[in-house]
Amino acid sequence: MISPLNRTSKSRAHSPRTLLRILPLTCLATGIMASSPQFGEQSSSGNRLEDAWTVNLYLENDVIADTDQNYTNGFKVSWISPDISHFREVPKTAFLQGLVDRLPYINKPGLQRNVVLSLGQNMYTPQEIWHTDFIAEDRPYGGWLYLGFGFNSKTAWTLDSWEINLGIVGPYSWAADTQKLVHELIDSPRPVGWHHQIDTEPGVNLVYLHKKRFFQFGEQDGWKIEAFRHYGGSVGNVATYLNAGVETRAGWNLPTDFGSALIRMAEESGSPTTPEDPRFASGAKSLGFSLHAALDARFVARDIFLDGNTFKDSHSVEKINEVGDLTLGASLTSGSWKLSYTQVFRSRQYELQDKGHTFGSAAISFVY
Repeated sequence: MISPLNRTSKSRAHSPRTLLRILPLTCLATGIMASSPQFGEQSSSGNRLEDAWTVNLYLENDVIADTDQNYTNGFKVSWISPDISHFREVPKTAFLQGLVDRLPYINKPGLQRNVVLSLGQNMYTPQEIWHTDFIAEDRPYGGWLYLGFGFNSKTAWTLDSWEINLGIVGPYSWAADTQKLVHELIDSPRPVGWHHQIDTEPGVNLVYLHKKRFFQFGEQDGWKIEAFRHYGGSVGNVATYLNAGVETRAGWNLPTDFGSALIRMAEESGSPTTPEDPRFASGAKSLGFSLHAALDARFVARDIFLDGNTFKDSHSVEKINEVGDLTLGASLTSGSWKLSYTQVFRSRQYELQDKGHTFGSAAISFVY
C-alpha cells in the first residue's frame, strides 16, 4: 500500500481505535476453537492426523507492483482442526449443524474431516487515493471483515470444502482505519477518500470448492511432480460466481496437502492428509521445497465491490463477468513450518480498468 506520491497530512487518531476493534475479534476466533474439548488432546490411537492442528497466516498486498489500488490488501488467519470422524464433534459449530448435515459431498462415510475457522479483512480502493472528491469512473472504496466457518472432507486424492462467511461490508469493516493506520506506520500518503466507500451491509456467502490430485509422479521423500484440478462456486450478496482451474507443482519432499492457497473463500487446503507429510518429520527429513503455477477462471455474477450495495443505490462500475488469475510461486517446508510466496496476475475486472492487476500473496503455515 505504498504510493510514490507526496505525503499528505496524517492523523494518529485511528491507531488505538483500530487496535481495540481488531483485538477482540482475534480473541473471539481463538477462543471458539481453543474451547472445544475434543481438540488439543492427544488421541489414544497415536495417529498424528488426529492430533495435528494447522494454523495459517496470509498477507496479500500490491506493494510489489508499486501500486495501491483495486484489491490492495488482504489479511487472514485460519485454524484447521485435527482430523475428526464427524462434524458434530465440534460443539461450537452446533448452530450451523442443521445446514452442514444437508450439504452434499462432505458427509460421506470413511473420509477425513476438518473444521476450519478463519478471520479476515479485505480492502479495495480506486487508483487515486489522494483525492477527496468522488471518482465516478473508478471503482468504489470498499472493505470486508468476516468470520469463516469451513467444513472439509478429504482423502489423499480429493478435497471437498464448504465454507460459510458471515461479516460486514462498509465502514464497520474498519478497512479505512486499517489502511490509514498502516500508511501512518510506513510513512506513506494518507488515503483521504474513504468517506465515499460502499455503505454498511451485512455479508453472507456460502462457498463450495472441490480439489482433486489427478496426476502424481515421483517419490514422497524425493523429487516429485503433481497436478490438481478444481471447480466450485459461491452464492451470496458479497460474491456470486462459478470457478474452475488447474495447478501444478514440482519439487523435493513435497507436503501431502492440496497445494497453494490464496485469500479466497473455501481455500483452506494446507493441512496434511497422510502421516508421511514432511511436517511430521524432524531434522533434514522435514526439509522440502517446490515451485507452483496455477490458473483460475471465474464467471462473476455479483461482486459487491464493483456492483455496489445490494439493497440501496451506491457507487458502482460496470464489471467484466469473465475474470482470470495466473499465479506463480514457491514454497519451503522446514520442521513444522511451511512458507509460501505467490505472485498473482489478475485480468481486468471492470470496463474502465486500464489493465490487469498484480499483487503478492505470502503465507505462513504451522502444524502443531
